[in-house]
Amino acid sequence: MLLILLGVAAGALTTVAGLGGGLVVLLLLSAIEGPKAALAISAAALLVGNTHRLFMLREKLHRPTALRVVLGAFPGAIFGGLTAAWLPDRVLSLLIAAVVGLALIRPLLQKAPVVPQWALAPAGLGIGVLTGNAGGSGLLVAPLLLSAGLSGGSYIATSAAVAVGMHAGRLGSYISEGLMSPDRAVDAAILAVGLPLGNLVGERLSHHLSDQRSAQINYGAMALCGALALFGIA
Repeated sequence: MLLILLGVAAGALTTVAGLGGGLVVLLLLSAIEGPKAALAISAAALLVGNTHRLFMLREKLHRPTALRVVLGAFPGAIFGGLTAAWLPDRVLSLLIAAVVGLALIRPLLQKAPVVPQWALAPAGLGIGVLTGNAGGSGLLVAPLLLSAGLSGGSYIATSAAVAVGMHAGRLGSYISEGLMSPDRAVDAAILAVGLPLGNLVGERLSHHLSDQRSAQINYGAMALCGALALFGIA
């Protein structure tokens, strides 16, 4: 039941704010079951959640941008997932904490310059590698897509498409390296039930929230992530 509720909360958060839900899931699971289990469980569940979100928002998808980013992000996530299997838990926890640190300082940074279309695939490759190692795909993809000129529903739909590619790539690596046990697969399935429900809740909420309020909700979630990350590396 707790996993379903976590999925609902994560799906709603990401649909409202465009990112954050997956990172909350990853950090809570990491604190309970360890970073490798958290990476495997979250990858499978978030693949389902982002596929559903992409289907809901498919008419708003910016296909050229999504294809260019996934061209690099998919193989990058495969490689990152393979390396995560042999990295010590302590190192993975530190990488996850570093991703959370980026989440907390991102709103304080100046607006990034416009990214040319040719640079999307190389940038996607680097993001894919780090996502395979430490999760946090929404956080890492967000500035890239925003600097490519996307916003609103187009940004959220394209972010979901990129996330589908990265989660599929890293999940394949986790399975091949033995990180996805039967018990973890069951946990992922339970969590995946809540994510589409959260997407629907978030879609309804998004019509009643201003951009400023959505940003405040997201930053509050990132502050929670920071606290969880500190707990995970303590």
